Amino acid sequence: YLWFRDLGTILGYKDALSHLLIGRRVVVGQHPGFGQLGGIWLPLPHLLISTLAWNGDLYTSGLAGSVFSMLAYVATVLGL
Repeated sequence: YLWFRDLGTILGYKDALSHLLIGRRVVVGQHPGFGQLGGIWLPLPHLLISTLAWNGDLYTSGLAGSVFSMLAYVATVLGL
């Protein structure tokens, strides 16, 4: 995370901001709620992101989504 943060590429993937935005709209926005889920992607990542996306600093830095990606990576490595 720190390497990519220093390079400024945490949100470099085109869909990264979309995933963060969907997670944030679940808890913050004009019409918050579970109706913001669905659409294109499955809802689990957005539900996880929504637990942290309400915090503006975690949202703008991309850490709200990166935390769960890093945890999933570690769990997969340990599972293999």
